Amino acid sequence: AGPDREWPEPDAFVGRDSELDLADSIYCETLAGSARLILIEGEAGTGKTALCRALGRRLCGQRGRPLIIGTGFSPLVGDPYAAFREALGILTGDLASHVGIGAVCADNAERLERSVPANVRALLETGRELIGTLISPDSIMQALHELKAPGDVLSEARGQLDAISRLATNAPPRRSLFERFSALVGSIALRHPIVLVIDDLHWADEASIGLLLFLLRHTQDSRLLVIACYRASEVVVPGIDSRRFLTAALEERLRTTRGSRIVLDESGDLEFLEALVDYLGIGTAGALI
Repeated sequence: AGPDREWPEPDAFVGRDSELDLADSIYCETLAGSARLILIEGEAGTGKTALCRALGRRLCGQRGRPLIIGTGFSPLVGDPYAAFREALGILTGDLASHVGIGAVCADNAERLERSVPANVRALLETGRELIGTLISPDSIMQALHELKAPGDVLSEARGQLDAISRLATNAPPRRSLFERFSALVGSIALRHPIVLVIDDLHWADEASIGLLLFLLRHTQDSRLLVIACYRASEVVVPGIDSRRFLTAALEERLRTTRGSRIVLDESGDLEFLEALVDYLGIGTAGALI
């Protein structure tokens, strides 16, 4: 590259205008009070995570001032509900480590921080069963202290969390946990639209898939948009025909939420190159080949 060329910033994103426009349209439906699902399917290297980040940046500037929460799964075995525990941590103040898809703009980070006291109150009112299962009392108090929450918020949270710790019992039944998590998300979505971006869904455990499907089924009138990325060839859930199970379950959710699927593959490479050279102003795609 010549010294006088202006190259794009690291987060520049080109070649996916139709997908970004689709997300805009679906987000507008979410604002009207209808939960929606966008599935992004593609193999490694097709740009799923980059598209998720671009969608997050795009939605940051949309009306409604959404809370954009980026999370995901890893191939580690024995880590149930990992993405949902991370999402709950973000909503209740664990923002320092939140440098992924959700931290896509300063406005979103500030909105998340300002929402924490009300989110913690909602957790204590509607999601007490989640404390000690999906999130620890200590992590909630630590986050509130780090965010310098008002004294009355700290005092109220400390009193209720101490009482919950003293009454600690076994983990709640799965359905109860699903109900409380969905009720909490619905409660928070009354104040802010929520965009939940889940990367690497193909590594999700069976319990997490169940929670995701339950959430979508029981928040249909909430301002919730779920964007989930996965590789169809790598869906592995122990003990079941996982690829067929996940595919059938997600298809059913797409129908009931009037969602959309975006399939990424290498056939879009030429379109991407043409968009890139247009962005850079260097002639034709042949200049890059």
